[in-house]
Amino acid sequence: MNSAESYAEYLLQVEAKVKDLQSLLCRDFGYKLQTVLTTHAQLFHRFCPYKIGDRVQLTRSFEKQHGHGWNASAHFLIEGAIATVIDCDFRNSLFVFGLSFDDESWIDAQGVTRPKSDHTFSFSENFLKEAS
Repeated sequence: MNSAESYAEYLLQVEAKVKDLQSLLCRDFGYKLQTVLTTHAQLFHRFCPYKIGDRVQLTRSFEKQHGHGWNASAHFLIEGAIATVIDCDFRNSLFVFGLSFDDESWIDAQGVTRPKSDHTFSFSENFLKEAS
């Protein structure tokens, strides 16, 4: 049963957690946060090989793998396929890009090629070069 007493106990627990958190949030927390966020943005700006909106192309074809979700799209994920960078991340020491391909389509279970379905395909910088 909920009561004022149980609410008071709950609020005392919350107060204790808030005090712990306040001790971690020292006076220069904002400075430290801003430094890390600014450094992150500057590193992406300086070292990332492609920016959102850039046109890129695959340097090699996607290799089909049993049970892979992209197999229905392998027919256009081929060397030379052109895409637009729509997202950027950094994982496992590589820049990784979310791409929207110009010739995107997919082949359904009956073998019918279906039109673009607005998927984002992620490829690392090792699979890409500037579109020519």
